[in-house]
Amino acid sequence: MFTFLLSEKLKGTGVTANSLHPGYVRSNIGLNHFLLRLIAPLVKVGTISTEEGAKSSLYLAISEEVEGVAGAYYHRMKLREPNKLALDKKDQQELWDLSLKLTSLTNDLL
Repeated sequence: MFTFLLSEKLKGTGVTANSLHPGYVRSNIGLNHFLLRLIAPLVKVGTISTEEGAKSSLYLAISEEVEGVAGAYYHRMKLREPNKLALDKKDQQELWDLSLKLTSLTNDLL
């Protein structure tokens, strides 16, 4: 949601913003909780390596194929339709405003 609104705010600046889902990446995030450690072997089935997961981020950062593309959503380096909830303009603005409040930033940055 945040990135879709950021992309709108960046229009005309030459800076692009896109969002992505790298896939289900095998990592140790969250494994400091005892219950999560118990189910970790089950959850790891079907995951991809951190190297594979990083490919989407690198693709959007350096690929000429997406140069100039803004406000898009990618899943594992493929353009996808985002969840409809992420496209709700009112909710995007609420998230933006809350983010500014929580970080003590102001709208005059963009």
